[in-house]
Amino acid sequence: MMHSRGAAISSAYLYLLTVLLVSYGIYEVYHLEVNPEEFAVTHRQRIDARPRVFFNFFVQTHILEKLFPSFSRLKEADSRVLGVGKFYRAFWKLPLLGETAKIHLMVTDYNPPKFLALESEDQLIRQRVEIRFHLYHDRTILNVTIYSRRTSALFHYTVGRGLRHIFKNELRRSASRVAGIHRALQKDIIFFQSERCIKGP
Repeated sequence: MMHSRGAAISSAYLYLLTVLLVSYGIYEVYHLEVNPEEFAVTHRQRIDARPRVFFNFFVQTHILEKLFPSFSRLKEADSRVLGVGKFYRAFWKLPLLGETAKIHLMVTDYNPPKFLALESEDQLIRQRVEIRFHLYHDRTILNVTIYSRRTSALFHYTVGRGLRHIFKNELRRSASRVAGIHRALQKDIIFFQSERCIKGP
């Protein structure tokens, strides 16, 4: 009887010790910080235009919106000209829930025609988007990098892993879509110019 009772106490003690160790481990991992840039997703897209020309095309709100296919809308939230401190209002559907959330994006870096960066003001993902425009043989290499500014290791190895997969697929499709819109527009311009030359003044 005493042996059985002692075994039960030992088992309960071992269980409690295990719970405490696991809880402490989760606490430590949650507070472990990492460099968020090491978890960035990057995509490169070649554009048949020089950076200055493409930059002026790209920063139009209705074109910039195309880079974020998860957003149902992207609108200017203030009347400022494009530059550091300008705000955009974005609406996006929450995965699985299907609900629409509103977030604000602020331009944090602006160096035309080479660099543009935006950061979301939400407390959940705290997204940063860096957009670079490189000149390469009379063409532009559009380089887009997205990552969460959160420094929690637990976030990046759990929720962040799924988000990176989504961002990677979205970037590939959206960058290709933006390039396609620009290409189609350039073809239309060339067509109208040739028509005008044929018809004369």
